[in-house]
Amino acid sequence: MHSGIERTLFLLSASARAYACQEVPPGCRMVVMDGYADSDLQADEVVRVDLQEGQFTEAIVEEVAVRSQPGDILIYGSGFEQQPHLLKSLSRHVDVLGNSPHTLSLCADPLRLHRYLKRLGICSPDTQEQRPDSDAGWLYKASGCSGGAHVRSGEDSTRVGSEGYWQRQIDGDTYSLLFFAASENIRMIGVNRLLKSDVRTQPYIWIGALAPVRLEESVWQQVEWSAKLLSTDLKLLGICGFDFIVDRKNSVYIIDINPRLTATFGLHQERVPDGLLQMQLQICESGSLEGVDLKEPEENRMRGMRIVYAPDALHIPETMNWPAECTDLPHPGEAVGQGEPICTVHGDYPSESLAESGLHQQTHAVLQELQAQGCGVQLTP
Repeated sequence: MHSGIERTLFLLSASARAYACQEVPPGCRMVVMDGYADSDLQADEVVRVDLQEGQFTEAIVEEVAVRSQPGDILIYGSGFEQQPHLLKSLSRHVDVLGNSPHTLSLCADPLRLHRYLKRLGICSPDTQEQRPDSDAGWLYKASGCSGGAHVRSGEDSTRVGSEGYWQRQIDGDTYSLLFFAASENIRMIGVNRLLKSDVRTQPYIWIGALAPVRLEESVWQQVEWSAKLLSTDLKLLGICGFDFIVDRKNSVYIIDINPRLTATFGLHQERVPDGLLQMQLQICESGSLEGVDLKEPEENRMRGMRIVYAPDALHIPETMNWPAECTDLPHPGEAVGQGEPICTVHGDYPSESLAESGLHQQTHAVLQELQAQGCGVQLTP
């Protein structure tokens, strides 16, 4: 035991601040491990670990081992896609809650996942290892990566690497779903519309989302059917999500499945009175959705989040005055490379259009402040 505390909750994710700000379950001491240790990340202990291309390494096992005791628990987000076996290694020291390494491995392998979805009768974009006869209409994606920075137009052959895959491009709007799962039972949390990148050098990078958005009934039925089928067949547990595209004919194509905490976690926290993190713990330990209580989303309220990426390499000034509604804040003096995330901006708005423009203005305000601080940031007119 830890000085009267029942157990330690280890929270591991490539970037964990959005999860760590949730209320800690009773009787738990929280230890957070991620690759940033942002200045606004609050926990009983914060451990910054080295990531390789956004992924945890073997070193994370020892970091947990030296801090854990029997009965401690671990909840995870991103950072294990390339090496899901690390979760099995971690389970020798703590109880790893959520979906199994096998499930994570399947969902992180685009070729296997495409074959799996096809077998279930769920639509997904054609995915193949071989380069197509014509690059037009295809995307090239690096294997084992997340966040979209690795995605290139198939016609941009000069930037195609040797380890990756090809996926047919589907024209349409991109969304993501967040839901609670316990095998054949699911509870839909909400749908997010993913913002289109305006980062010139990274047209497919993940920059943010708006929620909650409503889908046409025919689209919603496809999404709900897919979630139920996936949860039942994969025996999903806890918070899960998937990204999907809706084409011009209102057909749904699933492009990614995330059987773990996801980046849009915080957009729906008001729907769960006891907190999403506490609900994740309850579901994973009980294996049931009994007691899951979701509040109806507020009318005329659109929550948005957007990542601010560095247009140029910079160092965070000691006197940086962060605009309101900024989170994931780097430490003063910290170096941020070109194209790397600086922070996240948030806001509540009465409509999707106002949310999108408002987040853009907040992004510009952060970059303007960095420019005023003499960081060498060049703003596009």
